[in-house]
Amino acid sequence: MLRLFLVSFLMWGIGTTQAQPASEIVITQDNVQQLQLVRIIRAHEDAVRDIVFSPDGRYIVTASDYLDNTVRVWRIDSGERIAEMNAHVSGVLALAYHPRRNLIASAGGDGMIRLWDVTLSQVLRTFSGHDGSVLDVAFNPEATILASAGEDGSVQLWDVARGNRLQLIDDNLGAARRVMFSADGAQLMILYCHATVIRSVEGGKLVDKLDIELFGTQTAIAENGAATRIVVSDGESVRWWDARTFDETHPPIPVTNINDLAFTLEDDVLAGSKLDDGAIHLWDAETGEQLVTLPEHRLGAYSIAFNPAGTLLAVGGGDGTVLVWAVGDGAVCHVIARATANLRAEPGTQFRVEDVLRHNVGARAILRTIDDEGFTWWQVENGLWIRDDAVVDEGNCDDLPIQ
Repeated sequence: MLRLFLVSFLMWGIGTTQAQPASEIVITQDNVQQLQLVRIIRAHEDAVRDIVFSPDGRYIVTASDYLDNTVRVWRIDSGERIAEMNAHVSGVLALAYHPRRNLIASAGGDGMIRLWDVTLSQVLRTFSGHDGSVLDVAFNPEATILASAGEDGSVQLWDVARGNRLQLIDDNLGAARRVMFSADGAQLMILYCHATVIRSVEGGKLVDKLDIELFGTQTAIAENGAATRIVVSDGESVRWWDARTFDETHPPIPVTNINDLAFTLEDDVLAGSKLDDGAIHLWDAETGEQLVTLPEHRLGAYSIAFNPAGTLLAVGGGDGTVLVWAVGDGAVCHVIARATANLRAEPGTQFRVEDVLRHNVGARAILRTIDDEGFTWWQVENGLWIRDDAVVDEGNCDDLPIQ
């Protein structure tokens, strides 16, 4: 029963999207070495705590920490912000996208869960019942029930249409870090600090209890053929269990401060975002062998997600940016400063100068855009912009996506 639950959960992953035009290539073990940065979204003024994708694949949704407290919606193809929702009075810690409608549930450090209409940028409903931060939210497959997991140790089930609480679960096992529905909506998996519990949604009957201590870490679950696994970061290492026997399948990977984990579409690659130095690690999902480490995300990497099409990897950072990676063809574009030149926050001389590119120093360009005066602007890997007349471009610059 447990194995079936885990396999089913994979089908109802936390975020979904379709391929960005920058790449139609599915990310696998064979091509992870070719991942290239294709977009930088300067999303928030504080850390990006969670990322989800809209079911139609057009949008990426970001949630920000305590200095920002906003939920923002972006076009994945252009990086354009199309909506902002600001009602939490503390950091937004988790998101869930309604599987059928343009609605988002957000969980906050203020103890509130809010249901947003993306089109209207309005709060439709507020759910209040937790004593402390709400750490996770999830819709059931029919989107009639919203589950919330809290720092207070409780999991609460809510009627999405009416707003009333249907059930309160408290197993006295520490903070409830993650909550997930089975594909048929009949069962609920709750990941507490000190154990993992499976309960029936109808009546809350205990189905199983697993003595796996998570201590507040992030987890990822994936199915690969017959070998369904639970992968957990405990702060000191990444650990792997066989979901059928709950035996550890191989020695822990000694990597610290992994804050989030995600599997590729093919379940053959596991990615982890590192909080302290911002590196993004990718491992062989079967053996745990390290495949590649992507460049560091400034101020730490908080949240990470693959799109279900398997073509994009998005990472939210402590600096408020979202990096989007895709498989490239190896061709790159560099811009080299003719003289010391300004790097601006946005493409335009009216925007503030954030840094400079020194004379004869090059930077890799990842995007281009054209302003109202006809000037081309290049976005470089740190997310800042430089005007074309200040640089010499080299490489496959004409192939860069245009914003």
